[in-house]
Amino acid sequence: MIRSADTTMNRHSVVNLHSFPQYEVNMKDNTFWARQLLQSAELGSTGGEVLSYEKRIAAITPKDVKDAANKYLNMTNYVQVVLYPEK
Repeated sequence: MIRSADTTMNRHSVVNLHSFPQYEVNMKDNTFWARQLLQSAELGSTGGEVLSYEKRIAAITPKDVKDAANKYLNMTNYVQVVLYPEK
């Protein structure tokens, strides 16, 4: 259960950007940058968020994940589904 998970075991980032090789490819791709600029214009942002992406992702800790899960995942109102293979 998320609420009782121990988040003291590792205070380092829970996300390793090298686990996402597509991110590194995208950073060198003009289509990626064009899409980012268009999205920034549509949302009215400065576009600088894409430049701080690595830093923001690296800053995510186990406690951050636990806090988000506790905020958004309601354990009193969920459905558990089990799929069994057809015989």
